Amino acid sequence: MDMIMEPNESFTNESLAIASVPCQKWGQLFDENTALTNGTVFPDLNKPFFVTCPATDSPLTQGKRSAAVDPQQMEREQLMDKINKVSFFVNDLTLYLDTHCEDRDALHVLTDKVRERAELMHEFAEKFYPLTCDCIAKCSRAGQENLWALGPAPWEGACV
Repeated sequence: MDMIMEPNESFTNESLAIASVPCQKWGQLFDENTALTNGTVFPDLNKPFFVTCPATDSPLTQGKRSAAVDPQQMEREQLMDKINKVSFFVNDLTLYLDTHCEDRDALHVLTDKVRERAELMHEFAEKFYPLTCDCIAKCSRAGQENLWALGPAPWEGACV
């Protein structure tokens, strides 16, 4: 049996709820390590729901390192870690600028981080293999060999 609700006369011109969300303001930024760990570049937005112990190792790499680590593998992982941290910064600032498009300070920081990310990606492509198709054309070995074939397949776990 379907029940049809008639609108209550007393609520027809009233709002049931009004949301109030304060506008985020530009301010101090976390460094790249802290930003990635906390999930935001903005200390004002870091509102953890519960207290945790600081992470000493990524869940992906925890317990997977052996005593004898290949130096090239170590360099690849360190460079990949830098790329991930700068990329997170770029993504978070891009989200901020979606709602604060006139913020010149944020745009300046974003421009610097985008440039830094491009340089790191180029360095990675030169030393190891391209991470994106944009890196292929900029790599000095482009046109000489199949650059995608130089890197491991994603499931091979070169950079965990």
